[in-house]
Amino acid sequence: MFDFPAQKECTFVYNGEKGADKMNGLLITSKEENMPIEIMYISGKGEISHRTIIVKEILIDHIKAFCLSKQQPRIFNKSNILSAVKPKTCKNKKVNYA
Repeated sequence: MFDFPAQKECTFVYNGEKGADKMNGLLITSKEENMPIEIMYISGKGEISHRTIIVKEILIDHIKAFCLSKQQPRIFNKSNILSAVKPKTCKNKKVNYA
């Protein structure tokens, strides 16, 4: 389980049928505003990680982003992004990822 600070109102987006449009909207906002977002990501090996990224390019099935956690450019499969959040809107309350 991952815990990190959050504010009163947090905008979480989960990558599912209903969340796909919101997820794409958050990715577009990150790219257009050069805004960091936090994602929960599952690798091809099944390892889950928490990343802070800035989206640089959005393609059909993946995104190219600068990973602030790894300090390197990375490619993420869209279908492997489990959830995303705008970190500035989440500062004062605990958020639990399951």
